[in-house]
Amino acid sequence: MESGDQVSKASVKVSATIALTAVALTGCAVSASNRTTDQSAVPTDSPIASQSATPYPSPTPTHYPVKDSLPVTFHVKTKDPVFFITIDDGAFRSKEALELVKKHKLPVTGFLNIAYAVQDWDYFREITSFGGAIQNHTMHHLSLVDPRTDIKDEVCRAQKIFQRHIETRPVWLRPPYGAGGFTFGSTADQRKKIAQISSSCGITHIVMWDSEILHGKLLLRSGSKMKPGDIVLMHFRPELKSDLEVLLREGRKAGLTPAPLEEYLSTTPPKPLPPKSATAVPDASG
Repeated sequence: MESGDQVSKASVKVSATIALTAVALTGCAVSASNRTTDQSAVPTDSPIASQSATPYPSPTPTHYPVKDSLPVTFHVKTKDPVFFITIDDGAFRSKEALELVKKHKLPVTGFLNIAYAVQDWDYFREITSFGGAIQNHTMHHLSLVDPRTDIKDEVCRAQKIFQRHIETRPVWLRPPYGAGGFTFGSTADQRKKIAQISSSCGITHIVMWDSEILHGKLLLRSGSKMKPGDIVLMHFRPELKSDLEVLLREGRKAGLTPAPLEEYLSTTPPKPLPPKSATAVPDASG
């Protein structure tokens, strides 16, 4: 298993374009739905309808070793002819996309916002059940480099809720908008604080992306076709089924097949600290 590479200076401009695209689309749906096509209601706990914390109960705190930095992966270094499907947010739960995943037994890693996940845990458990997993994409999809954001609430409270509902605590974090994962658009101090707070509640790895399916088209950080180890960003949106079909077609063109990201990046949870050994972390805000 290999850890991801760092973004090269030569690819920063292209990466920035992808990042800005993600800002426009990741978690920015103006509505959420159940498995119907009714898009009229926005849940009160959605990232759009509310910026405030929702009253989910908090279990007994569990503390983990605090790290000043976490590994950040954009691309998996492997010679295996594989790519990785990662789907963000959870705003729209497509029956058709689920059926396609089940038909082909696609390994999906879901980076979910709690505000959406709580609406249909069964859907997300099922769509990630073919070798994938549910991972942390925060409570309400707020930027972790915004000084108004309570990072501990966004990441650590989400950890507790995930653990209660999926019976395991996520070990990967995908920051909303990629903010704090990309080296541009954030400071070293901001990235350090994100790492410290996230690691204190069990996050071991920040997982980014190096390609994306957007409006039915493949966007690549480099090159003209997919390559082994690509981590592909997608979203739970009405067009997810057709986007998955585009991705599978592009993968076949490049001689690649989808594989579980969980088999290539470590999912080993950190060992909790004894209660009296809990290390203090910075103020959670900002």
